[in-house]
Amino acid sequence: MSVLAAEKDLPGFVKNDEELNTGLPGRPGFGGRPSFTGYVCGHFRGLLNRVALTPANRKDEDRHAAKLNYPHGELPYVPLVGRVVRTQKTALLEFYEGAYQFRSPAEARQFAAGSIGSNRLDDALKEFPYRVPGTEAVAFSGAMDAEARDAEHLYRIVARIGRSVLTISAQGGQELSWSTVRPMAGTLVARLQQSPP
Repeated sequence: MSVLAAEKDLPGFVKNDEELNTGLPGRPGFGGRPSFTGYVCGHFRGLLNRVALTPANRKDEDRHAAKLNYPHGELPYVPLVGRVVRTQKTALLEFYEGAYQFRSPAEARQFAAGSIGSNRLDDALKEFPYRVPGTEAVAFSGAMDAEARDAEHLYRIVARIGRSVLTISAQGGQELSWSTVRPMAGTLVARLQQSPP
């Protein structure tokens, strides 16, 4: 839990999702039985920039959610679109992180390889080098929806350290830059390096 980003790490953000003792991502339903027998535990947390919650921005988000048959809630259920993405061009708007532990480095490596492989299959994402001493890390960048005119820009990072895998998804305005995302990603990878399970 201590390696996950919190509101104090990203001022102006509010927690919008948290799964403790989660099943592995990509499996049917959080908390479901993992297909990796060596999976020990995992935690997932999401943070949302409060700017997305202003009344003007919520109109676009609520309209988009209704179009996709999502219920109206206190927080948006879908990737941000519309006014907030257009006006907050360089801003980080959403931040999601998962930390997963396995019984062995080999099992963690297998899971990380699967996560990396699924990102490589996404034609909208381009892989780029991300080097962190003591880790196996890969980063990807691209539009969340290549068809949408006002889709968020996305950075995904998968990092393996020993028996642990860290996944990060940073989403924001269409001009969100790696120089904005990299410091936070580096802080979280360093936290895991400093307190490995």
